[in-house]
Amino acid sequence: MNLLRLPRGALALWVVALGAGALAVASPSVAAPAVLAVWVVAFAMGEVFWLPTYGRRGTISTAMMPHLAAVALLPAGQAVAPAVCVALLADLAMQRKPAVKALYNAALLAITLRAAGWAWAAGVAAVPHAGVMTAALGLACAALAYWSVNRAGVVAIISLAEGVSPWRAWRENFGFLYEALVHGVEVVVTGILLAAWPRVGVAGLAALALVCFFCNDAYRRRNRLERLRVSPRAGRSSGRARAA
Repeated sequence: MNLLRLPRGALALWVVALGAGALAVASPSVAAPAVLAVWVVAFAMGEVFWLPTYGRRGTISTAMMPHLAAVALLPAGQAVAPAVCVALLADLAMQRKPAVKALYNAALLAITLRAAGWAWAAGVAAVPHAGVMTAALGLACAALAYWSVNRAGVVAIISLAEGVSPWRAWRENFGFLYEALVHGVEVVVTGILLAAWPRVGVAGLAALALVCFFCNDAYRRRNRLERLRVSPRAGRSSGRARAA
């Protein structure tokens, strides 16, 4: 993808996103090396388990789980830089995405994590000293912000770059109920991980990896079933065309 060939609206959004993403990466505090290493591994596990969406124009990953967990467990802003670096490397090295796309995705992730962090803080502050309810509300707010900002950014750049309506861009990339179900499961599992983290600590990464694998495998099987469901119809249609 040639950056200079993007329509003006898409190019403007790309530039603004990279600028905002650069600002979002900056943090007044840095995690200790040992803590940073643990979360880099967690982010990498989330990025490893990815698949194309059924429409084949977007991707779905399990990265939201470690991202939300880090937003809740690390001081404000500390999760952004390592998460963005891991995601950028995964896009370039694993998914072989063009640098233009990879940089936009990285910037969008930085903005998304900042929004999720602010939403977490707002949710926790709304019901302080309520134990489980406080954490549940904070997680719900963070998950909603994460999902909304990320999806809005992807839909906007596709709509502007390809000259299609936002509704079409949404439908062809994310308009599937099963994807919403997968993300709902990820949020619930994140809540379980947050509750168990004080007891299991780093050992919880093994459980996180297992859940990432099963979410990924379930989505892959769903895509395969959808292809099998559509293929016989296509075969019958072509057969009737040849007979005519």
